[in-house]
Amino acid sequence: MRRLNKKKQLSLSSSRLYAERQQQQVNTIPDSNSAPAIAAARASRVALSSSSGYCARYVRKALQSAGYEFTPNPSAYQYATRGTLDKAGFSKISNDMPTQVGDVIVYDRSSKRPHGHIQIFDGTDWISDFRQNSISPYSGVYAYTTWRDSKYVDDASASDRNIYLAMNDK
Repeated sequence: MRRLNKKKQLSLSSSRLYAERQQQQVNTIPDSNSAPAIAAARASRVALSSSSGYCARYVRKALQSAGYEFTPNPSAYQYATRGTLDKAGFSKISNDMPTQVGDVIVYDRSSKRPHGHIQIFDGTDWISDFRQNSISPYSGVYAYTTWRDSKYVDDASASDRNIYLAMNDK
């Protein structure tokens, strides 16, 4: 009898998690009125033809124009290292995830780039203080983190973990 109840509970849990995942997937792409899209559009509108060296200022203003609240940092890399993006409602995602509107990349600082770099994706291009030719404004390889508004992060892996844990519950 107890075994039947466990199977029934697992089935109900799996069904509920599947329904939640389906509902989440509907909301994982920002529409044109979303904060990520507004920030990206702002960045795109004010982008210069070449770098002015003020990527942190331009991206900060774009994010704040969309309603993200945070204390500004003097250097681009600090938006990741000081938890600024996290506190503003962003989540760090894998650099391998497909890019979507409003994603932010923060490059680490280096001896050549003591302030790092920050940029936002407008759906077509990466924008900082200028419209970049590619994902990296630098030649060479530099470490970076990718951030996405937490409202648009698909948490399927967490749901999969919950199903696995439920299946192994004795």
